[in-house]
Amino acid sequence: MNNLIIGLKDYWPAQRLLFRKGLWTAFLVPGVLSLLYFPLSIIIAVTVMTGAAEYVHDNWLPTFLQGTVTMWTLAVFMWFVAIYIGFLMFRNVIKS
Repeated sequence: MNNLIIGLKDYWPAQRLLFRKGLWTAFLVPGVLSLLYFPLSIIIAVTVMTGAAEYVHDNWLPTFLQGTVTMWTLAVFMWFVAIYIGFLMFRNVIKS
């Protein structure tokens, strides 16, 4: 909790320094990318993984398991996997 308080106290002086020295343009692109990364990973997960779930459902599952409930379960599972992979990749971008 102490680190959070220290970070919050240093936030406004850091913002003033960025704008005073004209460095805000260097921080604009990473900030926008960070804001767009997670929503875009969700959109990609839903669009791409739905098609992948349909492929797995039609080609890999036995006939007696091919139903609507199985399709939805498989699609939701693959969405979560894709979102988790996106989260793991985002963590590596932040730490770099």
